[in-house]
Amino acid sequence: MLAFTQVENGARPAIKLGRLVLGGVVGLYFLLAAGYLVLRWAVWPNLDLWRPTIEARLGELAGRPVSLARIETGFDGLRPMVVLHDLVLAAPDGAEAAAAPRARLVFSLRYLAGGRLLLDRLELQEPRLLVERRAGGRWRVAGFDIGPGADDGRHPELDRLMAQRHIRVSGGSLRLVDAAGGGGEHRLTGIDVELDNLGRHHRAVLRLADGGALARRSSLTVEFDRQPFSRPSDWRQWTGELYADTFEGLPIALLESFGVPPDVDFLRELGLESAAGDKSVRVATS
Repeated sequence: MLAFTQVENGARPAIKLGRLVLGGVVGLYFLLAAGYLVLRWAVWPNLDLWRPTIEARLGELAGRPVSLARIETGFDGLRPMVVLHDLVLAAPDGAEAAAAPRARLVFSLRYLAGGRLLLDRLELQEPRLLVERRAGGRWRVAGFDIGPGADDGRHPELDRLMAQRHIRVSGGSLRLVDAAGGGGEHRLTGIDVELDNLGRHHRAVLRLADGGALARRSSLTVEFDRQPFSRPSDWRQWTGELYADTFEGLPIALLESFGVPPDVDFLRELGLESAAGDKSVRVATS
């Protein structure tokens, strides 16, 4: 004897919808997989062929001429990686404003799938940076002018910097020039920087091997959390700690050499006014 089971008509649209969703997910998976294979085996190995276009695009974004000697590509696991050789950013007068003999960039797959170019890791070897004090209280950092005025907490460049997960700088050098007159020129060498950004938690470590006449070996560690929905660069929303070790008079010497009157009482309270000897201080904010 045959038995028949009646299926309600209302169940069929649900089954069709489920199959449609499943088909869409599978199709999207294969589309992303195909795109990744094309990127890995066709586009990425030949990236150096588009170097002039990349230089022009970087120059448009920076608003300054950018030059590259060579682009080397590869993969860090599944993550696309690129190594830029002899990266140079020019100042408005054509001089070198910032440069790095070798810059290694590892892109985040999660953001790349969403069409955003964010880095999982950035490594700069022996970079050089020019900082100038201009007339009228203005500063020029890497060829970009920073004017005086009230700080409203909006710094798009710093926001982009703090959106990258891991940044490492090794053997960097900083050239400080008082173009307004009176401060001369100073060089800081042997600079190592570690910057880690994970959600609303940020940690930065700065180590200085040689500050010339300003200071010897120094280190600075900053670790903080920011308020929900706040901009990363808005320091007014930060809560955390700052730890300075063996600064040996760097803050006062640096400010005075550029003709900026330092808040000596404040620096003395922090223990940063010493001209010699080892000093360390921890400052907490809330």
